[in-house]
Amino acid sequence: MQAILFLSLVFAATVAMALETRPGVKPFGQGGACVSKRYNSNFDDRSFLPGVSVTNSIGTYNALAYQSFVGVDSTLPSPLSVSLNGLKNRSPPNVIATGLEPALGGQRAQISTLYPDSPVKTFNLHSFFFACVAHTGESAVSAIVPCTVHVEGFVNGKKTVEQQLVYQPKNLLKARMHYADFAASEWCDLDTVTFTVPCELSKALLLDNIDYTVHTCAAPPAA
Repeated sequence: MQAILFLSLVFAATVAMALETRPGVKPFGQGGACVSKRYNSNFDDRSFLPGVSVTNSIGTYNALAYQSFVGVDSTLPSPLSVSLNGLKNRSPPNVIATGLEPALGGQRAQISTLYPDSPVKTFNLHSFFFACVAHTGESAVSAIVPCTVHVEGFVNGKKTVEQQLVYQPKNLLKARMHYADFAASEWCDLDTVTFTVPCELSKALLLDNIDYTVHTCAAPPAA
């Protein structure tokens, strides 16, 4: 009987160690766990209308809420000066943009776990591709422009990390998006990341292939 009890305890300890070291699963209280899932959000499974429209708002996509972002199909002509002639986005045809249309502004551009009935506790930001275009509204084509972008990470409303990015293509007539990497541990376990192009009201920020890992946590079972 003692031998059986001993073997049972050894088995239970082995299972517990496997759970703690298994990739993508973290202990979460008594009887719960956080399961991680990585996304590369390129938005190419979405269809967007020409121009900037509320119907092109991103909303919730791949487990995060996208505020003040709209989708842009770079292959479509646009009456609102957002076709991307000369810019090679990372994964055609779609990118997302903020700052293209004042009517869609008023709120800071951000991606977040904070939305109704969100199952996501936190996320880790890994990387994305970015560029800037002018949006004067005078042409059917948006011109590629240099810009500075501020990216800030928050937890429970408190800023915990920030990074400044510079987009400075050598050729403004034909350019690629730049790669931004967020390898530091401070970019882990965030609930919100914001994006601003300071003092540049005529410039729009474009993003593609946003790479992040979300942590979805199950609550402990009721006693």
